[in-house]
Amino acid sequence: MEETKHQVIKYVAVWVALVAAFFILNMVVRSVAASRSDDGPQNGYYASGRQASNRSGVQNGGPALGAGGSCCAGSGVDFKQLEQAAINWYVQNYGDANVTAEVKDFGCHQQISILKDGKVVKELQYRNGQLSLLQ
Repeated sequence: MEETKHQVIKYVAVWVALVAAFFILNMVVRSVAASRSDDGPQNGYYASGRQASNRSGVQNGGPALGAGGSCCAGSGVDFKQLEQAAINWYVQNYGDANVTAEVKDFGCHQQISILKDGKVVKELQYRNGQLSLLQ
């Protein structure tokens, strides 16, 4: 009986230690994630939901970040041509030509929303000269 009691105490202690380790690890990961999303660019990318802007605050189709410490040296992308290329890609892959496109500039890449009746049906990205489906 005494041996069973010690085994139960040992298992409970191990279980409590594992749960405590999980909570500590969870707090550390959340803390790191929160501090990274507040810092702006990391490794040339921006945290989710943040748009790139140049020093004058131009966003969404304005100039890409230039020499002001960005991850890119400027995109040089014509947004009207990019919208048309995205529509052409959508027509080629899905056959529906009754759509529009909207470009958002994130500095190192552009995100293109394909819209049908005002609703997003596909999201594409244009990065390094390549148009691809946003996963």
